[in-house]
Amino acid sequence: QIEIINNRAKREKAIEKAAANKKTEIQYVGIPRNVIMTKSNTVFDFSYKNLLLKKLRTTLHGLYQTENISLAIASVYELSKRDGFSVDKDTVRQVLGSLDIPGRFQIQSFREKTIIIDGAHNVQKMEAFISSLIQIFPGTQFDFLLAFKNGKDIRGMLKIITPVARKMYITEFAIYDQGLVLKPATSQDIIDVLESEGFKNYTIIKNANEALKSALTSSHTNIVITGSMYLVSELYDKI
Repeated sequence: QIEIINNRAKREKAIEKAAANKKTEIQYVGIPRNVIMTKSNTVFDFSYKNLLLKKLRTTLHGLYQTENISLAIASVYELSKRDGFSVDKDTVRQVLGSLDIPGRFQIQSFREKTIIIDGAHNVQKMEAFISSLIQIFPGTQFDFLLAFKNGKDIRGMLKIITPVARKMYITEFAIYDQGLVLKPATSQDIIDVLESEGFKNYTIIKNANEALKSALTSSHTNIVITGSMYLVSELYDKI
């Protein structure tokens, strides 16, 4: 707890210094309250200055999404005071109820499997994703279909993933974008980390589509696709 407080103090000090350089004001938004996350939606209370919205409901998953939404509403509130319009609470609720962000903690059924798709591609995003995954699916082990972009902190992300992983399907993504060169981490790069961490239950299938087919034939019902937005984009239409 002390470490968290110290880190927060350092971040706030850095933000305050940047704001002073820009000669601008800072408004801090409190964390959402009474958050309830389920497989179908997320409900939470929002409060900022004199704007209170209880039991906001969104189809987006993840505690971090409630924080993102709170920041967005607070920004609109500040704009409303500056530009002279009112924040319509019914409109806010309607918009939140219809939000859809492809590839960000999507939960869906496919061929009698529960598939969770998230493009987390660094340690911070993976930590946020997995912590919310555990809250929504407590006590559950998952099969992971993984690929990472070359140069990413593979070890840091795998340390977060392995405690909730039953099996891993290690693959690579393919990029075809007007000559853009984006190299995935090699399967061997990932395996070297897994072996050093003592995780043995993995399968290597370099073709992402074939890896998906293999995961779908498993008897396990919960599959997570993560590690790279490029992997998610390659497999998204197949699901």
